Amino acid sequence: MNELEKIVNNKRVIVVGPSPHLESTGMGDFIDSYDIICRLNEVFPTDLEKDYGSRTDIVFWNLATNSLNGMKQMILEEKKKSEEIKLVVCPRYSKHVEPGAYHLKNINTNNDVFKNYQSLGLKNNFFHIGDDENQKLERDIGCHPTTGTLALCMLMDCDFEQLYIAGMSFYQTDRKYNLAAQKTLTNANGGVIPASCFNPRGQCPGHNIPKEVDYLRNKVANCKHTKGKNISGDYYFGKTIE
Repeated sequence: MNELEKIVNNKRVIVVGPSPHLESTGMGDFIDSYDIICRLNEVFPTDLEKDYGSRTDIVFWNLATNSLNGMKQMILEEKKKSEEIKLVVCPRYSKHVEPGAYHLKNINTNNDVFKNYQSLGLKNNFFHIGDDENQKLERDIGCHPTTGTLALCMLMDCDFEQLYIAGMSFYQTDRKYNLAAQKTLTNANGGVIPASCFNPRGQCPGHNIPKEVDYLRNKVANCKHTKGKNISGDYYFGKTIE
């Protein structure tokens, strides 16, 4: 049993992505009712507790080198929340830390996710998917998937009691992030909103969202109908995946 399974097995788990579509929904109490709250490339959505919940138990981070400034800013702004995180999970191949390092291309042998995590100065428990498992997943999916897709795949292989997915629009919203995440990334970028906060709907540079969605549809259906797992989600999850 790995470190992720130890925390989520037999628990009611919710994944809360940073998509802006949860703003003004009042889902905070519903999110807080779950045993384990997971977040994606985020520490905590400051001042949005009524919509996004008030805890962070597990985070899935890509730990890419070009994401470190934003992560350091998140940790700086939410130091206490950062310290309370039970587990930091990286679902990426260990050398996939530079732009263009997809499917073992443009690999920087002098850097990896472990060094990048150490640079954040955190003492939380850290769990890496393992390079062999990452490569198997990427081959099965057929592309270089997003952190969110990798996180869902890892969680669906656990023996949870219930898994609920919220705050993942699969890039169907005009803004990529909620206002809290956008503000933090703007602070980390010298007060200028990063261009990465806005992507064409249904697209995310470096990734094949339609292929990821197709894979998730099949995996969710198999988990629910073949293995009898309790998986559900919010409006965007329902219309995109279920």
